[in-house]
Amino acid sequence: MSREMKRVFILGFSLVILGSNQLSAVADNRQPTNTEINQLRQELREEIPKLRTYKKKGPGNWSDYRKTTEIQTQEHFVRTWSRIAPTVAPFLGEWQGQEEWLMIYPSRVKNQVCIIFMPGDTEDVKFAVSSVYNNQISFPLWGKPNVIIKEQEFLGLIDVLPEDNIAKLWLYTYPNLLKHPSSQIYKRNTAKILSQFNAAGCTTSKP
Repeated sequence: MSREMKRVFILGFSLVILGSNQLSAVADNRQPTNTEINQLRQELREEIPKLRTYKKKGPGNWSDYRKTTEIQTQEHFVRTWSRIAPTVAPFLGEWQGQEEWLMIYPSRVKNQVCIIFMPGDTEDVKFAVSSVYNNQISFPLWGKPNVIIKEQEFLGLIDVLPEDNIAKLWLYTYPNLLKHPSSQIYKRNTAKILSQFNAAGCTTSKP
């Protein structure tokens, strides 16, 4: 996606695309309200046709580079989990943003998900456990509340920027099949994350 296309995209839609350094500067702000969440969800729905045109024009940040076999394997994993955890299953996968990843794992605990946020250029990998309620996930990131929503093959992370007190959404797209975190977070705070992952009953296996 060109710089000009990004600018039009941001101005025409209250969806913010930032790198992990900019996002990590946000701290200690309020939780998004239900009104803000619903508004951003609707705007994401309306923006999806345009996002898909970016994919078709590729290469670009939001192009879908997955192979057909990778898509089928991911979809089979989600369908399998949907039999016992229908509210959780749609969120499962390794979702890629701009130079960062949001990995949502199933758990052996009913209706629980395990979340790993992995910036591409820092050592500060985050782990959280949450549940799915009202088709969204609330979880803490950098000590403040965030909300994850999903629309089709697009995921949005919503938080409130303190400088303007406005809820914004960061985009993640086209989920891949989950890998065990031991193969994902090497040279980072691996031991701590793996300990939290195992203690919470998180898994990469089918039920």
